[in-house]
Amino acid sequence: MTSKIWIFGMDPKAWPNFLKEYVWQVVEDMGYDEMAERYVKPTGRLLASTPIERMVYAEKL
Repeated sequence: MTSKIWIFGMDPKAWPNFLKEYVWQVVEDMGYDEMAERYVKPTGRLLASTPIERMVYAEKL
């Protein structure tokens, strides 16, 4: 089995219908603050980012 990761941008209001159309299920959806707290802060690094960034992790059903 090969792993495929898609990285792209989309209006947050549009992605739920987009994913449903292709039979994907959201596993996790997090905004900038949660991403920074969970993934950046433990590294001790200061990374520049913007509050408009989000991450949606989904899996194909």
